[in-house]
Amino acid sequence: MRRLLIATLLILAIFSASHPIADASVDWIRLHSQQDRGRYVDAANRTVIFHGVNVVFKEPPWLPPYEPFDAQLSFGRDDIDKLKQWGFNVIRLGAMWPGIEPSLGDYNTTYLSQVKALVRELAAHGIHTIIDVHQDLALPQMCGEGFPSHVYTQLHAEGIFQGLPRFPEPIGRPYDHPADLPSMEQCLSRPFFLYYLTYQVNTFFQALYDNRSGIRDSFASFWRQIARALKDEPGVLAYELINEPWGGSVYEHPWLVYDAARADRLHLTPLYQHAARAVREEDGAHILMFEKFISSIHCGFEKNPLNLTDDDVGSSYAFHVYCLPSGDSPSRFQQFACDLAWDILVDGVEQDLKKIGYKATGKGLSAGFMTEFGAVRGTAAALEMVSPLLDMADERGMSWAYWAYKYFNDFTTQESRQGFYDERGQLEELKLKYLSRTYPMRTAGEISSYHFSPVNGHFTFTWFPDHSIQSSHPTIVYVNRPLHYPRGLHISCTHKNPSRRRPHTIHIEESTDDPNLLLIYSKPVTKTKSKRRTERLERFTLTLSESDELFVETEEPSQPAKRRPHVLGFLLRIPRYIVRVCKASWRWLMRHVMHKPGGGGGGRPLPSRREAVQVQIWPVGEDHLEELIEEQGEGAKGVEKASEEMKDEQWVWVGS
Repeated sequence: MRRLLIATLLILAIFSASHPIADASVDWIRLHSQQDRGRYVDAANRTVIFHGVNVVFKEPPWLPPYEPFDAQLSFGRDDIDKLKQWGFNVIRLGAMWPGIEPSLGDYNTTYLSQVKALVRELAAHGIHTIIDVHQDLALPQMCGEGFPSHVYTQLHAEGIFQGLPRFPEPIGRPYDHPADLPSMEQCLSRPFFLYYLTYQVNTFFQALYDNRSGIRDSFASFWRQIARALKDEPGVLAYELINEPWGGSVYEHPWLVYDAARADRLHLTPLYQHAARAVREEDGAHILMFEKFISSIHCGFEKNPLNLTDDDVGSSYAFHVYCLPSGDSPSRFQQFACDLAWDILVDGVEQDLKKIGYKATGKGLSAGFMTEFGAVRGTAAALEMVSPLLDMADERGMSWAYWAYKYFNDFTTQESRQGFYDERGQLEELKLKYLSRTYPMRTAGEISSYHFSPVNGHFTFTWFPDHSIQSSHPTIVYVNRPLHYPRGLHISCTHKNPSRRRPHTIHIEESTDDPNLLLIYSKPVTKTKSKRRTERLERFTLTLSESDELFVETEEPSQPAKRRPHVLGFLLRIPRYIVRVCKASWRWLMRHVMHKPGGGGGGRPLPSRREAVQVQIWPVGEDHLEELIEEQGEGAKGVEKASEEMKDEQWVWVGS
């Protein structure tokens, strides 16, 4: 036993010397084409998956207070420490136009310095930032926020709003308010999204796209200031050009009602190109994000709308996925409707990305990012509504940011109890359990599939290792040990190496910087003069065996999109919608009648000539391996005998 302990310590010392800990600081993220899709990669060419939250403060001073800690309003050091502990590696931060340009041409450098300081502090904790120019309903005069008051003054002076029915017609009787500024009580009397139907909101967005009073030029100049201030910050992941843009005036252009995607080509594309040119004049190093018209299922962009050059760092298609407000206990109809909505919306995103172009073919490299979803309460029934969406994101390797980390006095939202803390200031532990997920933060290779169950903590991850990546940059898997694995965790690894030319070993260790990070090193077995030393190395690292039981979701190669008249295109999509309804019905039946968890797994076997690695993780005390170990006895020999009974798989037991 003493020799075994000495040998174990010796092997760990060798690996500690050759493998540095996971660095908490961030590096530049870029886009890379991978077969039919784009992916985010770091400086070592590892695939990066982002899980994060939204931090948007929609009223003066346009950034949340740094201290003291407040469960509803603040965002400071305590919050950053918690987010890092929970495995979140990205923040979507609202950089508000009224805070940057409070009056026309007068830019607030103090506010920009505060944004930069927050970006740097997040970066020091290993968290990237998406700079989000956020707006909902544009202006306070329309019960919204996002655009500065001087924009309204310019348009009002030009007479843009003259002769329009009073706000909020046609959705209700006019509000009695002075200076065209409705009170907060009046605004909150209706769901905020209904205000998009008012004459004022429609007229404003049409004026933006038509560059009335030069407000589109002002928008580009405003973006130029942001890019100039943040161009040297590696902590900035991307610039999101505008949040949830409305497509224009449905009263001036009635075709927006039945052909919403057309607004993307005619209205949003010129705006995006104007803003992108302004950003690229100052900053060519950061990714640009863009969205579609919020009311359309499929985007109308025929190609990447930013018109980027071939050597550009690329762009990302930001999309939002929401369903009906759920409350504490959503009905079965709401559950079914949301299951159907997830299928339709996520499939629409996949089709959009294929059309826009994953690859750098003169259209600009593009990837996807779900920058908003959620806004639900912390009850089990409400969280079960978004669970299938998170499963779909895992299956497709999508990065996401939950809306929102805290309430932040959000007056344009469908749910006031959307944050991680309830109205009493208590942490919503069940919500955290669903969102603080086990996932591959960085993968030294190409991700095939991964799936996590918040119910039992079981995690399956399959990837194709890239041995050209240096061994000092391991695959990093985040696990929330206190939340999902309080008694410890089991790790099972399976290796499929059809060529068998170079056997490999896997070494898994906890990061000395963060015990919630598992570092996975894959390296060839080197030939040594001492056969005994080679055996010890294979014994105390995890030696992977061959297996034919790996499965992965696969997709058919994308075909060039064919243009059809919108009516004919809708008719041709009817069979696809019927299939989605059937799929959603089956998922709903399994989850709510048969009580079987949905999502994850499935598909065709992996290609027989490609090397693949699969890792499974689940809590101690909830599986048959622990029973086998108890039958075989305590210690390493018991684990070894139990492992042999598991046939082709090799096991590591990491205790609590």
